[in-house]
Parts: sequence; C-alpha cells; structure tokens
Amino acid sequence: MAIALATAGCSASTSTSKPASTLATTSTSTTSAVGTSTTTSAPAGLALKKITAAALSGVSCPSTTWCMAVDGKGNAITYSGGAWLAPHLIDPGSPATADAGAGSITGISCPTTTWCLATSYLDGFSLYDGTSWTPFVFAPSGPGLPGGESDLNGVSCSGPTFCSVTSAHGTVVFYDGGTWSEPGTNNSLLQGAQSSTPVSCTVMSCMYTDNSGNSQTSNSQQLSPLTAIPGQTNQLASSVSCTSTTFCVAVNTGAHSAASWNGSAWTQSAAFSPVKGLGLNGVSCTGPTFCVALDDSDMFRTTDGLSWSAPGRLVAAARTATLVAVSCAASTFCAAVDSAGYAYTFNPSQL
Repeated sequence: MAIALATAGCSASTSTSKPASTLATTSTSTTSAVGTSTTTSAPAGLALKKITAAALSGVSCPSTTWCMAVDGKGNAITYSGGAWLAPHLIDPGSPATADAGAGSITGISCPTTTWCLATSYLDGFSLYDGTSWTPFVFAPSGPGLPGGESDLNGVSCSGPTFCSVTSAHGTVVFYDGGTWSEPGTNNSLLQGAQSSTPVSCTVMSCMYTDNSGNSQTSNSQQLSPLTAIPGQTNQLASSVSCTSTTFCVAVNTGAHSAASWNGSAWTQSAAFSPVKGLGLNGVSCTGPTFCVALDDSDMFRTTDGLSWSAPGRLVAAARTATLVAVSCAASTFCAAVDSAGYAYTFNPSQL
C-alpha cells in the first residue's frame, strides 16, 4: 500500500541528510576531458567521473551494477561492474535532419540490463538488445500510428515489451511488443513546448506531466483528461517517477515543489526554498518510502515517504554544471548525470 508523502511545509522537518559542510570527503579520480585524469574532492559514498565531452541528457539503471547514460552528441555510455565504459556513437544523425555527425539523444529507458529504448530529438528511436543498438528510425506511419513523429524527448519502459514515448509537442505514443500506436482520444493535450514531457510507466499504465503544471495518465493505451498538480501551476515539469499505479512523485523547475500521486489525486508533498534558484531537475523513486530529487546544480534531497531532507551536496566544492537526470536502482545506489558530461554514482545514505 502506498504511503502518502508529508503535506506542504515538510521542508521544515528534521533533515535526514548531513549538512554539506560536514560531509566527509575523499580524493576521487575523475576526468576533466575524456581520457585526461584529474582529481576532484568528493564525499565518501560517491564516485564522480567525466564520461563524455558532451552534455549528458539521461541515465537509466535497472540494477545496482549496470546503467546506461546518453548524451546530446549521439553517444551511449554503459556503466558495468563499477566502471563507466567509453562512449559509443549510436546516433550519427543525418544531413536530412541537419544533425549529421552527431544526433541529439534526449531520452533513455532500460527496464533490464539487456534491453533499452533511446529517443532522439531529430532521428526517432533505437533499441538495445544487450549487445548492440539498432539504427535510429522513425516509428511507422499509417492509421492509428505515430506517423514519423519527431522531437521525441521522453521515454519510459516498464519492460522490454511496453514503453511510452512523448514529444516536445505534448503528444504520446506507445511501443507494445514491437508495435507502435497512438491513443485515439485526449492526445496532444499536454503542453510540451520546447522542453521535455516527462513520463513514467509501470506495467501498462503511465503518468505524464507537462510545462503548465498538468498531468495525464494512460491505462491500456487510453489517455485520461488533464489533472492539475497542486503547487506546480504554470511551472515547467522536469521529472516524474512512479513505482506503481498508486504512487508517483512529480517535481518541477519553477515552483521548487514536489507532489505525490495516490492513484486518484495529487497532494503537494513539499515546497522547498531554492538553494540557487534553479529548482528541481529530476526524481527517482524505488518505492513509497524512498525517492531522490535533484536540487539545483549539485544538490539532492531524499524522502522516506514522510518528509523530505534538507539539500545535500554531491561534491564538496560547488560546480557550475547542472544535474539533469537521476536513476536509483535501490535506496543504496543511484546514478546522476550533468550538463558537463559528468556521471555521479552514489549511495544517498552515506551522503
């Protein structure tokens, strides 16, 4: 049974994180340019490494020993056995879409270590089978099909046979056992604008949030009407994470707030004071009693289902890069990526 998160105002609750100033630090080997080693001061429980020269755009961790990250220059980077591998170009782009040489990968979802779906803003989608990636292609056209939808920027897969993909236009499409389709009603209601349309799926149900503080659900590929998210009206949605049809958490970059979903309604669970004015950039939950939200450029918060912690810092010294995505395979293992090509693997309980 889902446990409701604390009501608005819980930011004043006792913190479960240590203040940033008291974090123990270790000297962690990282790279300032891919292949060039430097040393960065980092808290114990954190591994920090520059894994690509480009801005990272997403990360997905189906286990505590394996993740897949993607960047804005067409690369996929695998984390396996405690180490990040070299970037692998999977989206070379094309002259036809004006991104020849490097495609812009916008989303990644890996429900298992042997299956992923990646989306590209201009080049469609690609599938990973545990060994290799398929070429990026557009979904097929035809009655009831997406019809070559471009500007894809959000993806969530509950398993190798079911995913939902969103576009910058606020449209929703489904991938079901190798077949693409789109809902017949209530599509294009989400306000995607120029940014992402976050999505999170469990089994065959999905939750979507948009840039106007609204949400929408799908069940068996049928979309609901829009529902307003309290505390996030007219704010830019950044991320949503669901672990069941009765538990989701949504965060945004404008209102600095989090809201929880119980299967029928949203409740504003926290309203934070911005640390640097940048808001919340991502959230990942493993269940009703554990979520991590990225706060500002190098900060994070956690919740135990009752209250949210004070912000903790992922690195001892402030960085100018912005954290853009986080994925937690367990309460003891998360991976986050930033706009400077760095990946952070960490145990929140140690920070």
